[in-house]
Amino acid sequence: MDFSVVFSSKTGNTELVAKRIRKLMGEQDCTYFGSAENAPKAAGKASVVFVGTWTDKGSATDDVMAFIHSLDGARVFLFGTCGYGQDEAYFNTILSRIREGLSKNCEVIGSFMCQGKIAEAALERYHAMLAAAEPASPEAKRAQLFIKNFEEARSHPNSDDLRALEASLRAAGLV
Repeated sequence: MDFSVVFSSKTGNTELVAKRIRKLMGEQDCTYFGSAENAPKAAGKASVVFVGTWTDKGSATDDVMAFIHSLDGARVFLFGTCGYGQDEAYFNTILSRIREGLSKNCEVIGSFMCQGKIAEAALERYHAMLAAAEPASPEAKRAQLFIKNFEEARSHPNSDDLRALEASLRAAGLV
């Protein structure tokens, strides 16, 4: 079965997941692998279109959403990474927002989302937030939570995440 993998990756997390999908699906059947911004129209015509994104303000990036809007009658597997938390409910909220961009004649055959590393510049902002906050204030607690999440995110996507990806592909009947 032919497939395309169309994605946006800012820090390499989503690209790592995209590469694993391509490997698990069989690289020889991949008709397009690359950015949503540069995806040819034919990428949306593959038997399965894998669409991935990093989380930008609780949804997909603009280039991914533009690609999703262009799909017509596609069988789609959505995937992505999110720097904040490992909350399945939050991941599902993000995926639902992305699904809303698909035309009604597209079929979502599966999805996967996991935590991903956050850009190092964010840690500096979190430390600045903490330094500017009164000790034990809600702002200080929030900054501490952000720093803790940042540290937890450093190791993602990890081997457990990639095994979960494979399980999601298997549940969708793709591998």
